[in-house]
Amino acid sequence: MAAPNSQTTPNSQSLFSNLQQVGIIAQTITPGSVATVVAAEQTFTVTGLAVGDVVFVSPAATGNATGVCSARVTAANTLGITFVNPTAGALTPGAGTYLIAVFRPAPGIGNLTAMPIL
Repeated sequence: MAAPNSQTTPNSQSLFSNLQQVGIIAQTITPGSVATVVAAEQTFTVTGLAVGDVVFVSPAATGNATGVCSARVTAANTLGITFVNPTAGALTPGAGTYLIAVFRPAPGIGNLTAMPIL
């Protein structure tokens, strides 16, 4: 993952103190149909993702009632997006360029026990 604001060593003075890399990936994604009244995960290849990365997804404009309810890295180079369809008929989320914010934790840093209030 190419990250313009990457750090290789944790910096306790930084907001990103427990992150090794932070970056945005623009990826063309073409989702499949989502059945009526369901939330369903679909997976997509996104080169550069690693297991353990934290991701947030901004979808392309959908033009219908579908939405993204979660996203996760399911395997190396694989993004899982859970789409929700609250309507009475099947819908297909919009295809296009999705923006994926990727936060990669620094190696050897476990869960934080306390975080300062900023």
